Order: sequence, then structure tokens, then C-alpha cells
Amino acid sequence: MTTPSTADLRGVPPERVRDALRDGDPLPGGRGFAGLLRDPPNREGPVLVRDVLGRQPLFVERGVADPMTEDGPTTPGAWSFDRTDLDDPEPLRAGALLSSAGTERVWSLPDGEAVDPEPGQAGVDEALDAALGDLDVGDLEAERDGNDLAVAFSGGIDSGVVAAAVPDAPCYVAGFEGCHDVAA
Repeated sequence: MTTPSTADLRGVPPERVRDALRDGDPLPGGRGFAGLLRDPPNREGPVLVRDVLGRQPLFVERGVADPMTEDGPTTPGAWSFDRTDLDDPEPLRAGALLSSAGTERVWSLPDGEAVDPEPGQAGVDEALDAALGDLDVGDLEAERDGNDLAVAFSGGIDSGVVAAAVPDAPCYVAGFEGCHDVAA
């Protein structure tokens, strides 16, 4: 499945973003979205939008969010999906809408009640047992001396499962300073 995209909006079709704005829905499905919405409901002129989780990148020139600036934030060259396209980029906050009137937080994550951690932990334990249950590390060690195995670690769940299955193997991570993968 390809991700719906236009030159102006990434991640979901414009209709879905318009519906999310109209309904106040912070999680309208899809894989996140960001970009220029030319005809937002209940607003004048085009706006820039970014989903509540910030899954798609969107950058604007620093200062363009100020309503007093001459060029609006939706002007070509004032925003981009790629920070290197801009002279002084800053990210549009997740869950925000940026228009000539300024930045507005339009989506936020729902507040839920605290949950009992035990059922959640039990579910994670069961999933790990199921994922690792068929793996017999003893067979791997019998066939190899263990010196030719390493884990390329991204900090995500998958690499965490692999690292848990081979606890004596070295783990390596690559990234830039401040990268969430390196911090994990």
C-alpha cells in the first residue's frame, strides 16, 4: 500500500485532514500527515498542518509563524518537508495548524485514566515468549562460537527482541548526536 500524498500534503488525502479539523479527531488513521491544506474548514486561506504525533516532518522558516511577518507561512519557500531546503528551519509542532494568523494547537492526545500495568506487562511477556519461543539459542551456540554474531540495534521493539534472544552478543547502534535511536 502506498501512502497517499500530494506535492503539498503527505500521509493522508486532504479530505481526511479536513474531517479531522472539523471533528477535532486527533487520530484520524493513516500514518500521520503534514503539509499544506489549501481549503481548511472554518478558516480563511491555506494552512500548514501536522498530525498530533508528528509522524511526518514539516519545517518552516524561523519567524514566518509571526503574524506580523510580510510573507505568510504558506508562501512557497517558507515551508518544506526537508529542513535543508530552508535557510533557518524550525519544525512545526505536532498537532499544530499554522496560518497567517499564527500557530494554533488543534489536536492533542486524549487523556485516559491510569491503567493497571500488570495486564499490559503480561501481554508484553506473552508476545515476547511467542516471538522467542521457537528460537533455540543453544542450537546457535553449538553451531558457532558466538563471535560472529552481533545485533544492529535501532532502539525499537524488533531489535530489543533480537537483543533479548542473544544477550551475550554485542549490540551496535549508529546515529547522530541527540538521535532517539542512540538514546534508546
